[in-house]
Amino acid sequence: MLTLAHIFYGVGALFIGTAILDARSRRWAAAAFWAILAAPFLLGDAVLAAAQAG
Repeated sequence: MLTLAHIFYGVGALFIGTAILDARSRRWAAAAFWAILAAPFLLGDAVLAAAQAG
């Protein structure tokens, strides 16, 4: 079953793919933007778990 977490992972993968394409074109600022934007989508659960653990 498709859950909201799966959608977040898909969007994060799309953003990482965009970052890779921008990095290959040597557009470093755009690549950094997309990579930073992808981080919460891919690592959001880990960040929340770490914050709750203290």
